[in-house]
Amino acid sequence: MAPFWLNFSKIIAHIGFLTTNLANSIVIFVTIFRIKKSFGTYRFLIIFVSILGMIFANLDVLIFPNLHNYNSGFVFFTTSDYFEKGILEVLMVSMYYFANFDEFSKNYFKNVLTDFYALNISTVSGFTMVVHDSQNSLRWFPSFFTFQETFLLFSQYFIMLFIVRKMNGEMEYLLSRFSPNLRRLNRQMYRTLKLQIIIPTINLFAPVFFTIYAPFFGEYFEINVPIGIFTCGLGLFPAFDAVLLIFMVTEYRDVFKGLLPKKHRISSATIT
Repeated sequence: MAPFWLNFSKIIAHIGFLTTNLANSIVIFVTIFRIKKSFGTYRFLIIFVSILGMIFANLDVLIFPNLHNYNSGFVFFTTSDYFEKGILEVLMVSMYYFANFDEFSKNYFKNVLTDFYALNISTVSGFTMVVHDSQNSLRWFPSFFTFQETFLLFSQYFIMLFIVRKMNGEMEYLLSRFSPNLRRLNRQMYRTLKLQIIIPTINLFAPVFFTIYAPFFGEYFEINVPIGIFTCGLGLFPAFDAVLLIFMVTEYRDVFKGLLPKKHRISSATIT
């Protein structure tokens, strides 16, 4: 019988798989067959993003990523049968370069994987980062992984915030040329986009920052936390995107409103 944390993480991963595939399949079906008004490029964009979300959720189940923070380091590993030893490290080149399984890391996490997951560290695919050595001195080479990931995350956010701010500055001028229905649609899509950025920031990147920065404080505090429930739950986020779209955009609300009894229906004027 698999240990509790592996079983629990698998349940979360499969919930994400089912909800994301169901929600995005509904969005694709409604977009193609039920939305009759002209959506322009939004129609293709929504279908494309929904398909990407389903692919992401499917990969999350296939890879089954697990993460564990222990004192001055963390270990990212997979127990998936689809990955032989070493393949995951090769796919993630930068992580393999800065955070591969060296002998010190193997010895550091050997008992953790055995105690929590009943796994032999020599037989799992993954990578580690341990920022302090046995003398509590900083290991600079693995620490570059943290700097690299921080740079990548902030670069993505800088690009997204720059685009959102530019859109916000130009939107009112551009919308003045559109019909009232197109103005409403664009405003609702814009608000949906902002929520799709804010929600992952709080629920996804907060655990990521804890994971990569907690090891630097491992010499002061005892840390022994299984984070796999978050990494295996990544497949839930595309489902949230689909639900936000359905709730925020009038055309989608109207389709689902027609399926509900009148007393449970939400007015289309609730969000404009």
